[in-house]
Amino acid sequence: MTDTATTTGPELPQRTRTVPSQIASAVLRIDPADVVQKILDGEMLLAALEVFTDLEIADHLAQGPLPLSELAERCQAEAAALERILRTLIPEGFIRRASTDGRYHLAAVGQTLRKDAPRSMRPAVLTRGIPLWREAARTLTATVRTGRPAITTKHGTPYAYLAERPERQQVFQEFMTARSTAMGEALAEEDLSEVRQVVDVGGGRGTILAALLEQHPHCTGVLLERETVTEQARAFLTERDVSDRCEIVAGDFFTGVPDGGDLYLLASILHNWPDEQAHAILVNVRAAMKATSGSHLWCVDWLLPDSDMADPGLAADIKMLSLFPGGRERTLSAYTELLNGAGFTISATVPLSAGPSLVMAEPAQQ
Repeated sequence: MTDTATTTGPELPQRTRTVPSQIASAVLRIDPADVVQKILDGEMLLAALEVFTDLEIADHLAQGPLPLSELAERCQAEAAALERILRTLIPEGFIRRASTDGRYHLAAVGQTLRKDAPRSMRPAVLTRGIPLWREAARTLTATVRTGRPAITTKHGTPYAYLAERPERQQVFQEFMTARSTAMGEALAEEDLSEVRQVVDVGGGRGTILAALLEQHPHCTGVLLERETVTEQARAFLTERDVSDRCEIVAGDFFTGVPDGGDLYLLASILHNWPDEQAHAILVNVRAAMKATSGSHLWCVDWLLPDSDMADPGLAADIKMLSLFPGGRERTLSAYTELLNGAGFTISATVPLSAGPSLVMAEPAQQ
């Protein structure tokens, strides 16, 4: 296991956060109107971030500091307008301007937007700019009135929308690969010494599965995905040099799941579905486990706090609400109820460095 804090036992306490009294006092002195204004200003800050990303400023500055005129020329931008964007992002830690010669330097936050940066955030920013994502946010009121994403009436599911727009789909795929890479690295730190075969259910191109197989060479893998994804997965796993230890199965997790696995992985799967469909997926995984004694289940999703405390997963939950019919992030108690109803018992939860949490579960004793 990693040295990340893990909770075990019949009761799985939530992560807690203490607020020093002096910070609490400062919060109480904040003008309520300023809270609203900060959220409104966030829209323009996001727009500036998208400009920074679209113009590939991080990649230009990664080669060395540049004066405004040369940076504008490389970005094919008007210098005075570009300077206003840069000035907005300096306090956020993306860049800094030298007091001696005025040259712009790439700072720590800006480094994350380089194309070649480990865990690059560039695909995440570009995905946020996909028109469907913007429309989903703009039509959130209509979604809340009906309980279903307003965009689905016009465009169908996000996956249907992307399938008709290859350029947008490529951007989204890069985002999912970057996200899964970080998740795979975190999961690969866990102890798999007792695992021989990993079954990645709905694992996309196999980014997470490849990370597990690379870190644990004694393991083999099975990737279950739709027919439309299998060729991409085969090419990716070959590129990662693990295809000889991985079987690719075309199928639908609502129909059935390959048996024989020691570890079944559902990474960012259950949050796409309402409880009824999520239950059906889990029941199929539970049925596949009957062929192998001692099988385990790993689920990776955001775990929302049962209290009203702040949590980054709350924004992810609103995104699911706006994009996927019935999609949701769940509290630990809701996740526990869902898993128990499908014949599983949670054995541990592990907050991951990639953001979401790993929920470890075992088949309940009959």
